[in-house]
Amino acid sequence: VTVTVPQPSGNQSDLQVTIVSPNAQVSAGGEVPLNVQIVNNGPGTATGATFSIPLPEGVTLVEVPTNCTLSGNILTCTVGEVLPGQTVNIPLRLRPSQPGPLNLAVTVNAQNDVAV
Repeated sequence: VTVTVPQPSGNQSDLQVTIVSPNAQVSAGGEVPLNVQIVNNGPGTATGATFSIPLPEGVTLVEVPTNCTLSGNILTCTVGEVLPGQTVNIPLRLRPSQPGPLNLAVTVNAQNDVAV
């Protein structure tokens, strides 16, 4: 199997997203501080950047961050413009009702992001 990854053109962004948490273990009902980090690796400025995270069952958001909405269990945040080489950090605080690992999936998009 051969996979070809297109290279971004001069006006395209190439967004990468990572979720970082200083806490490896959290007890049920405790707060989990997270930081969503979005990096633009492309040559172009990302425009209209957004990300979304479906919160797993039993996990609540302590506070909805600025420029974010919570619809059902889906957190969606508007990041806006991300310059080439820029890192944008969005802090989140979650509260799981059960102990154990917290598995999150995050999707990031921009109007001019390179399609992979």
